[in-house]
Amino acid sequence: MPIDKFDTDNYRKEQYDLLEYLVAVADRVAPDIAKDTEGNMYTTDSQAPHIFMRRYNSNRLNTRFSYPDYISRDRLHNENIIDIIEGLGIDAERFWYLILFISDYVTGSTTDTLRVTESPKEQIDKFVEFVENNCSDFNAIEGFMSDKPMTLSLRVKGRRLEIDNPNTIAMIASACRELLPMVDQSSILNNVKLEMGYNKSNSVKIWLFARLFRYFFERYPQFAGKKRDSDGVSKSTLLLISKLAYFVGFTDNEDYDVSDENLKAILKQYRNLKLDTMNTIYG
Repeated sequence: MPIDKFDTDNYRKEQYDLLEYLVAVADRVAPDIAKDTEGNMYTTDSQAPHIFMRRYNSNRLNTRFSYPDYISRDRLHNENIIDIIEGLGIDAERFWYLILFISDYVTGSTTDTLRVTESPKEQIDKFVEFVENNCSDFNAIEGFMSDKPMTLSLRVKGRRLEIDNPNTIAMIASACRELLPMVDQSSILNNVKLEMGYNKSNSVKIWLFARLFRYFFERYPQFAGKKRDSDGVSKSTLLLISKLAYFVGFTDNEDYDVSDENLKAILKQYRNLKLDTMNTIYG
């Protein structure tokens, strides 16, 4: 059974052992930042486990599920979460705290949170890359030739300017490419803004949820497997993650509880996604 409260004032090895899996993921996704004697930044142990313990003690974790449900072997479908966990050789008690943390972390990154807007430099860099990827050739007579027609639009209230000549667009991109390395770190072109109260879709929540659990399985490759045991219980880590997404309430689609096909589709859809929000709980 889970402990009632963590002792946050004293080091207790048995309690920190329970957070082994949690710490492994926290150090990956929320490392602390420190400076050495020369002022260089480097990553160090995450403070997220300490934040988690305080939130756990005060019942502030963003969770809508219970430990009895977690260990239940009387679920609607044949394969129970606890059976898969034990079949993979995972410590079920330590894994429980990882589930609590990841659910809380995902909520802090996707619900009523802060969105970090792109800096001007990032937008310029994206523009340059977009143009360069669309340029197929160049010659002295025709100039830049694009794979597909390009149009650059500038809108000012009541007016609109459109540039459709590929040479003009390519020249602007080329000038930007040359000047970008000269932008100082303290330049206004590196400034970003924060938007309050930002929410991500359930699909993005599930993507981030799965991504964090995949970090865990990367850290503990001995638990990964795709076979079934003698009782027919699946040992697929992806199916386990899919069932957990349904279990914690990030989706009410029961298909997630019986198959990992929807999860595979989400991982494919967002494979290149870069999260643009700040975690309001764990930093």
